[in-house]
Amino acid sequence: MKEPPWPAETLGHFYSDGLLATTHTSTLQKELSQAAREGCSVVGMASRREKIAILEKPAAE
Repeated sequence: MKEPPWPAETLGHFYSDGLLATTHTSTLQKELSQAAREGCSVVGMASRREKIAILEKPAAE
């Protein structure tokens, strides 16, 4: 992973993050649609028994 051009301890000032996890694809789709409307972006996904999405959103100024 590429290092950001600012110190890592300042990341919380620029982004907030979130995690969605569900066993139902339709629920994940609804939650991701809502998160996108709120300005979130998906930065990672995984699937085992549950579908998991990692989200980030620029912090409010």
